[in-house]
Amino acid sequence: MNSRRGMAVAIGAVGPVALIALLLANQWVNRKFLENGTTRPDKALGPLVQWLEFPYWRLTTEGHFLGFKYVAIMDISLLLFLVFVGALAAVGVRVLDPARGAFGAFIVGWWAALVAGGAAGLIRGFLVKTLMTDLYPKSMSTSVMWQTVGQGLGFGFTYGWLAGVGALVAFSMTRSKGIGTQHAPAGGAPMHPSAMPYAPPSSNPYGSPYGPPPAQPPGHAPGAPGWQPGPPQTPPQAPPPGGPPGSPPGSPPRPYDGGPPPPR
Repeated sequence: MNSRRGMAVAIGAVGPVALIALLLANQWVNRKFLENGTTRPDKALGPLVQWLEFPYWRLTTEGHFLGFKYVAIMDISLLLFLVFVGALAAVGVRVLDPARGAFGAFIVGWWAALVAGGAAGLIRGFLVKTLMTDLYPKSMSTSVMWQTVGQGLGFGFTYGWLAGVGALVAFSMTRSKGIGTQHAPAGGAPMHPSAMPYAPPSSNPYGSPYGPPPAQPPGHAPGAPGWQPGPPQTPPQAPPPGGPPGSPPGSPPRPYDGGPPPPR
């Protein structure tokens, strides 16, 4: 059940991020933002739009991005970003209590988007610095790499709550199914030991229904000072059938009262 819940939470966290990338971070929407100047830093929503464009991907080369290496770097870094989000969410949800971990699932999804954004931004910036030397001068390559890391962290911090909502929904669905199957066993099927009612332990430390063994008087317990072993005690024997010895023949047997037999 934990592996199934982790897979569901991973899909729930990746879903909103993949939807943002598909609808708002493609090359056609990005071209419109660049033409309108929406991503400029002096604009009111410029930084927010730049962070929104972090899961950027391309299918063709156009504009001043004519090299296939740039397309490969963008697409590979996006795939790594989605993999990181799913993996971190699946690992983080394992520490949550299925009965009281709903808010924790939301935090796990948001945290996964934040960490994955920073890691994917670092990989993207390193690849751009290493492979795209013709696009950025060598003096700007290091600053471009750290700007990419900041863009990934900004996306995770600003829009990572959407991944948290997806993780929360997936966690709630798997939690309701798990609780229903645990407390509703099939008719006639034996209950799981965890579903058995709790019975408090007995307060009798001796584990016997007859209570503790009788205490012996001082001086008579084995090992006590002045203790001496006495003769073995033999239990009284029941009289033979037909009454006690010395009774006239034919007399009915008398009930045995437990005392010593009468003298002959």
